[in-house]
Formats: sequence, C-alpha cells, structure tokens
Amino acid sequence: REVRQPKHVVLTAQNVRGMTKAHVLEFKLWWTKLRRSKFASNWEGGFYNLEVTNEGEGWHIHLHALIDAQWIDSGKLSEALRKVTVGSGYIVKVMDARRVDYLKEVTKYTVKGNQLAAWTGSEIFTFIQAFEGVRCFGVFGSLYGKRTEWKAWIDSMREHGNVCKCGCNEFAYYSEVDFLLRDFVPTPQAQAMPPPV
Repeated sequence: REVRQPKHVVLTAQNVRGMTKAHVLEFKLWWTKLRRSKFASNWEGGFYNLEVTNEGEGWHIHLHALIDAQWIDSGKLSEALRKVTVGSGYIVKVMDARRVDYLKEVTKYTVKGNQLAAWTGSEIFTFIQAFEGVRCFGVFGSLYGKRTEWKAWIDSMREHGNVCKCGCNEFAYYSEVDFLLRDFVPTPQAQAMPPPV
C-alpha cells in the first residue's frame, strides 16, 4: 500500500563453488552500494529478499526487490550492478508490478524446500553456516521509517487499546492462511498461536 510505483527487480551474481558467509555479506554490501549509488537516486524505497540455489553448477545467490520508482532502466541498472560487483553481477529482470501481485515473490523463502531436500548433508551444513545470523529480508528508503511508525502504533495499541473484558491487552496479527490454520489444523504451530482478540 505504501509503494505507489512498484517495480519487481531481480539481481543476480555469478555462481560460486563454495557458499560462505563472507560471500553472502559481500552480496548484501553490493546491494547497499547499488541502492546508495547515483543511479538509484530516484528509488523512493522498497523491500528485498535474498534467495540461494545450488543445482549442481555452484551456489547461485540472487535478490528479489520491490522498488518504488517511476522508471528503472534495465540496461543502466545492469551497468550499475556490474560496477558495484566488479563484474560479478548480472541483471535478470525489471518488471512493472502495478498490475500483478509480486509480494509473494519478494517475501518468499531463502531456499526452496524441495531444493533443500535434494541437497547433501554437507551442502545443507554449508548453507546454514553461510546464512546463520544474516538478515535475508529488509526494507529501505521511505519504508524504513515506516517500521518505527508501525512499531510505535502497535506498542500504543498494546498499552492503551484493545483491552479485553478480562483485562488482557495482548493481541496478534495473522495472515488469512495463518488464521485459518490456527483454528482448523491441529499442528504444533497452530496450537501454540494465541486466540484472536
């Protein structure tokens, strides 16, 4: 709702033989440099998610972003990415996302479950070590400030509003799917969820 001109951007880097935390952090640094470059000065804000694959030709890290910008030139973005990555980065696509819901694409998993299941124990261990403690989802620009605003609003609701007859003021937000799972699927996660207020 806060993004007026959403563009779905996918950025990739060349495959590497071994995935390390240093490479993941390097990729994130490239992304930060790109966002702070003159090229991205018209980007109002947005959010991003890292994803990794390993299909037998090395580890491939890429980034999905939803960016609030009137226009992103994919050719110039490719040049800017190659510059900050010293030739290792490649642009995959830039798509106008006003008519299509790219939210799921940008907020999805870091690795597909079926791919993780196909990896060897050693590959899973490598993945865990490389991504342990690394934030794979983030917001920037105009949306970064919204985090503080929304947190303050939620905190004030907890402190002053939505008090139950019993005096409780704890509440939880659910996606539609989580809400349905909470009531109808007897999983440990669903049973652990507090009832809605």
